[in-house]
Amino acid sequence: MNWDQNPFAYMGLINIGSGSFSALAGLYRALVDRTPLSHGESSPWLYVLGGCITVLIGVGNWYQLSIATWGTVVFILTSIADGWFGPGRKDFRFYTLTAYVLVQSTLVVWSILIQSPLSLP
Repeated sequence: MNWDQNPFAYMGLINIGSGSFSALAGLYRALVDRTPLSHGESSPWLYVLGGCITVLIGVGNWYQLSIATWGTVVFILTSIADGWFGPGRKDFRFYTLTAYVLVQSTLVVWSILIQSPLSLP
């Protein structure tokens, strides 16, 4: 199967790309930007941690590990919680997280048709 016909490759690219962006943005905010955090704003180190976890899940997706598919499902659920029911529903995150949920959900269903998420690598 070519990589362009492989849903795991797409999940991996999306997770590696979005995780890298989140980690780098958090690292920049933590090391360079010295403005104080406003009330309710998360620590930039949480973005670094979350981004690194997302990159690891993306690498697992690339290698078609079933645990990584479950990690993507967890990301989909947390995106729904934040983007539709949490603070993200009030700004641009609603649209970006909705797009993320739709694309990743399609890829997860596609990957299940190829390989069961309960199978061992």
